[in-house]
Amino acid sequence: GGFTTSYFAVEIINALKEVDFILRGDTLETLIVKLIQEVETNGNYEDIPNLIWRSQNKIIFNPWTYVPKKFTTANEDFLLTLMKMVFDMQDLDIFNFMPNANYKKKIGLPVMFCKGCTFSCINCGASAYAMKRVVNRDSIGLKDPERVAAEMVNLFNGYGFPLKVFGDFRVGGERYVRKLFSSLKKF
Repeated sequence: GGFTTSYFAVEIINALKEVDFILRGDTLETLIVKLIQEVETNGNYEDIPNLIWRSQNKIIFNPWTYVPKKFTTANEDFLLTLMKMVFDMQDLDIFNFMPNANYKKKIGLPVMFCKGCTFSCINCGASAYAMKRVVNRDSIGLKDPERVAAEMVNLFNGYGFPLKVFGDFRVGGERYVRKLFSSLKKF
């Protein structure tokens, strides 16, 4: 699942016979758990929204109805995931896994507070237009501001790196911003 998989879902399921399942969308943790449970138990895939799956060489498209307005996934384990990648690849230089050459000079841990955007900038993969077209999201999905504040504090205190906020908190509205900053003051 995810953005790229959703974009290329038909091509992937048609070209790769090894792929049995594709979940379309961008906030899929709940559906992944449901899919795993079905794989391990009785294999009743018809009731899993957003799922594309194979049944006896036939491709089935379940309705695309799961697009949550809120999401709760945490990114507190970002550095642990990065370290696991480093050790799995047996390359102990963590900076070989950074997104670009300047990242080493301007390192920052990501703070994700929303999915999508209210604008449709032509060069952005997370624009309102792209999110509607690719992951069926017709409005932004927001993470609870208290949770965002806790994640920011945990990331900064836990790793000591600066934080990089992707997006503008104001897309959540004035009330969202006030709640976020009042939550940050508690720390």
